[in-house]
Amino acid sequence: MKKTNKKGFTLIELLAVVVILGIIMLVATPNIIGIVNSNKDRTLIEDAKKFASTVEYKLKAGKIEKPADGKCVIIRLSYLDNSEFKNAPNGSPYSNYSVVFVKNVSGNYKYAVALIQDDSKGIIAVDRDNLYNSDAKKYIYEQVYTASGPSTWKINGGPKGSATNKENSLNCESGSKLLN
Repeated sequence: MKKTNKKGFTLIELLAVVVILGIIMLVATPNIIGIVNSNKDRTLIEDAKKFASTVEYKLKAGKIEKPADGKCVIIRLSYLDNSEFKNAPNGSPYSNYSVVFVKNVSGNYKYAVALIQDDSKGIIAVDRDNLYNSDAKKYIYEQVYTASGPSTWKINGGPKGSATNKENSLNCESGSKLLN
């Protein structure tokens, strides 16, 4: 009698392995994508805190003009010339519309941050103190595009309406000095 040498796998066994690997990938991929997106959001919040802290430091060091009582100074990201803010979490640069609002309220300085990525995602005019809350991710906005162009901003999947945020109590629109 002749012995047959059975080395290797049958087609059914290989097919079963491919199906099992496919199921594992189907389950794991959304979790991995969710973790990456969550880390990008946390990085955006940390960059916004760092942006406000950098402005606060330069204000205290006398490198930025202090606003008069009741007035604001608006500092653009480009004014700081800080290499730490070259790239947003998505890899693109932060927008030139990224600013820190500083308001003098009876000698106390209040800060609000607007930090925008070039792909229209960011934090829009949020009081700095709110970024230290455990639910700071609720301040991350994304611009929703339609066939006719950008239409509105949404926050956490729901429509927000406009780019103004009621969480910013500084009201720095009029009489503010812009530092480019």
